[in-house]
Amino acid sequence: MVVVRTGSWSAAWVLGLLLAGSGCGYEGELPTTPEPPPPPVPPTQAAILLSLSPSPVDAVMATGGSAPWSAEWTLIVQETAGIGGDLELVRATLTDSAGASLAETELGVEQLSEQLGGGNHIVGGSSHEIPMSLGFDFPADRLSGDLRITAQLSDDRGNAVSAVADDVVQACVPDLLTPDEGAVLDNGCTNGANGILWEFDWSDCSGAQSYQFFLQLRNAEQPLFDRPNLTTSSFTVLENRVIPEEARLGWFWRVRARFNDVSGDWSPERNFQVEPANTDCVTP
Repeated sequence: MVVVRTGSWSAAWVLGLLLAGSGCGYEGELPTTPEPPPPPVPPTQAAILLSLSPSPVDAVMATGGSAPWSAEWTLIVQETAGIGGDLELVRATLTDSAGASLAETELGVEQLSEQLGGGNHIVGGSSHEIPMSLGFDFPADRLSGDLRITAQLSDDRGNAVSAVADDVVQACVPDLLTPDEGAVLDNGCTNGANGILWEFDWSDCSGAQSYQFFLQLRNAEQPLFDRPNLTTSSFTVLENRVIPEEARLGWFWRVRARFNDVSGDWSPERNFQVEPANTDCVTP
């Protein structure tokens, strides 16, 4: 039996001696306990985050008033640093694609106090909804504009804080309903027993003069259909034809609405493909 008297010997020397006696090698330093992370630094001023609902903002044709178009939205103001303050100003500006002003509105302390229920002070970490609206006239050739919301806050520590949210105001863009993204549509029969039946449907736009429907195979030079002046929110393709194998994949469609002889923005494209020929043929 080996007895080791430590006395004033260091723990590292003793451990080395034991390892040497046991035939085990020892190199390097003993592991040390990691330092705990420093505590988070508290914020020095308030922070506000802005968002809009809906997004993008819908423009509708006004039924009265001096402006032919109007838009309504809700501004959500969140204080994210846990420091309160007085909300002093909210401003909305609408510009066209070239930056020219279309409209502006501003809510001061009095209006904000009314919207917030009797005072313009917001508590740290809180969230508030502020209804807003604009009346305006779109440019003659475009039915959308760029919206910028600016909010100013004087926090409880004497700091001036501001935040900006950018969005779009646009005339109604139709929502594509059917067929779904990636759907497989009907094909015809080489024996002539039946052709193709494709049915497309989209949401109505209030006040729309007409719709334009566009359908194309991506590698084709010309669309299969480009139909303006549709007065219903649907389009049906019923033709005695067969889509060849090399043209089954890569189809897409889109729709836009027209107001007062001006076309709005296109809907997002939706893709589909076609089933192989002779998939559901009937005997003539």
